[in-house]
Amino acid sequence: MLENLPSLLSLNLNRSMLSDDGCENFARLTNLESLNLDSCRICDEGLANLTGEFYSQISGEAVISY
Repeated sequence: MLENLPSLLSLNLNRSMLSDDGCENFARLTNLESLNLDSCRICDEGLANLTGEFYSQISGEAVISY
């Protein structure tokens, strides 16, 4: 479903059942500026995948807060 939303700027997945396995789906959201993952089931592996995806798309420093 996310592949149909390449222009998405903001995504709130607060308290969703998202886990590490679902993090790979964000790679296609190249315009995403805000991603709320508060209270999700993401561990270090998923977070590493997210920071790698977003840092490679930003021409500066990535800011990750959780």
